[in-house]
Amino acid sequence: TELAVEARQERLARRAEVAEHEAELVVRRRVEDLTSRLRASQAFARRLAGTLRGLDDCLGGEAGAIGVHSSEAIGAGVALAELRRRAVTSAAARCRLEVELQQQRDAALAWWASAEDLASGHREVSEEAGRAAHACRGLLFDILPERSGGAPCAAFA
Repeated sequence: TELAVEARQERLARRAEVAEHEAELVVRRRVEDLTSRLRASQAFARRLAGTLRGLDDCLGGEAGAIGVHSSEAIGAGVALAELRRRAVTSAAARCRLEVELQQQRDAALAWWASAEDLASGHREVSEEAGRAAHACRGLLFDILPERSGGAPCAAFA
């Protein structure tokens, strides 16, 4: 039964390791996905900022030089306002993604620490069970020879 207990503990430890590995893969995929989304959002925000600067320069120079607000300048102003609104929305989404990514990183680090603690605990339990089994074998070996006329049992040798 000692061997059965040890085998059961080893199976449980292996199952826990497999489950930990699968959970780690899920967390890594989520972090990679969020990182990719964040990079895409940052690239879009950079392109949008460049477009806004270009429109702002174009409108500021043209309208100021002419001194008149033509329908094209008004239309460009509306487009600029829309681009600014989209830039603010994109920046807010990027900030939310950054916060979520940081939370995922923190969760992953906490999970890794927890998994290491769990693995350490499994090793300690296995070592303790091994010491207890060894001590039990020693006690049985000491007791059995006295009862069987001095000949030790082959199973405990």
